[in-house]
Amino acid sequence: MDHPNQNTMLLPASYAVISEEEMTYLDGGQSIYLGSAFNHDIYFNTDQFATFCQNAAINLFVLMTNYSFRYIAGRVQSGLSNGLSLSGTFYHTWDKMNTWSRIASVGVAGLAGVYVYSQVMNVIRTVTSIYDQIVNPMPSFDAAQAEGTAAA
Repeated sequence: MDHPNQNTMLLPASYAVISEEEMTYLDGGQSIYLGSAFNHDIYFNTDQFATFCQNAAINLFVLMTNYSFRYIAGRVQSGLSNGLSLSGTFYHTWDKMNTWSRIASVGVAGLAGVYVYSQVMNVIRTVTSIYDQIVNPMPSFDAAQAEGTAAA
């Protein structure tokens, strides 16, 4: 046998032999060629675009929750500086709203609650992590773990 392609090639049942162009097409799609400018090729990378969209959505959500919290805090400060109690500030603001404004204010209050919750959880996780790093700076290995690791 001079050439390896002279005998029968055994392949798995799910395997399909395809040409290089088709393989590039099946494997491709991650980046799309848009053209070239000033001797540089311009590609549109779909993975980077998906990552950008995720980051933009997360940043928009964080921005909206932060703004909602600041808006509510500003309303409370304004009412308190005008001599109203906390409940008086709420009722004074609530009475001036129409139905859609009330629905929107409930949404804003929900976003502010999510923001406060995320900030509190972030502080708790940070303090817990710092405490764990101080108390357990290195993992302790006993003899059984050392033998098991050495055997592997």
